[in-house]
Amino acid sequence: MSIETVGVIGSGLMGRFIAQATASAGVPTILIKRTPGEHKQKEMPNLILSNKLADVDLCDLVIESIKEDLSEKQKLFQEIDPLAKSKTIFASNTSTLSIAELANQTRANRFLGTHFFNPPSVAKLVEVVQTPKVDTGVVEEVQTFVRNKLGLTPLVVSNTPGFIVNRFMMNSLVYAILCLEDGLAKMEDMDQAIKLGLVHPMGPFELCDHVGLDTILSMARILHKNLRDERFRPPALLQRLVESQMLGRKSKLGFYDYNTKPKCPNSEVAALINWDKRSLAY
Repeated sequence: MSIETVGVIGSGLMGRFIAQATASAGVPTILIKRTPGEHKQKEMPNLILSNKLADVDLCDLVIESIKEDLSEKQKLFQEIDPLAKSKTIFASNTSTLSIAELANQTRANRFLGTHFFNPPSVAKLVEVVQTPKVDTGVVEEVQTFVRNKLGLTPLVVSNTPGFIVNRFMMNSLVYAILCLEDGLAKMEDMDQAIKLGLVHPMGPFELCDHVGLDTILSMARILHKNLRDERFRPPALLQRLVESQMLGRKSKLGFYDYNTKPKCPNSEVAALINWDKRSLAY
């Protein structure tokens, strides 16, 4: 079976990015919004905006991109399973949750992970996450689709917490926040050092703000719990920022203040740092 029509469930930032990527590649795409209200996504060629889960019946590949909550994702797949064609492939865009635990609630032989990155127009990678129960032909079909139709690079990875990229990324981001708490250097200087010294497009604090501090906290908690690795224990500063609704770019305040142009360090960060440790004031 070839993948001709794609459905994306979840109209948040990543859901919209994935739908834009498939539609821009000329693939008929249905973006399904589950929550009340109008779509934030603007109309574009090859893209249909829908509020009906029943539209999965029109799709050969359905990609889930709702919030990182195992129970919510499991319920969704249970709901759409009887609505979709028997040959339809199900995929999750989860960045940290177990693909096997999701697959066990539905058609496990036609279920895998397709972890896109933000945004697909720049980050040309899709982690294709397989489980022991998925058919080999399904994995190959999705790889071919990602490579030949979307123009992205598929890498097959095993079903382990964080897969490849997020396990590496979260380890470095958590450590960067701990270094800030310990007063290693000013935040903006650490960002500059990583950009210049390692030739990264963003420093760790800029990246945290870009992804969303609530998302970073959720990923750190999941990795810490599932891997039982203290390197992923969420730093106190990260938890305080999220509790204060300083979530990064989307809330205009995170490690940086985006209410000004250019952005500047958030003056409230220093007040949230554990003062039992040495810190730098801004």
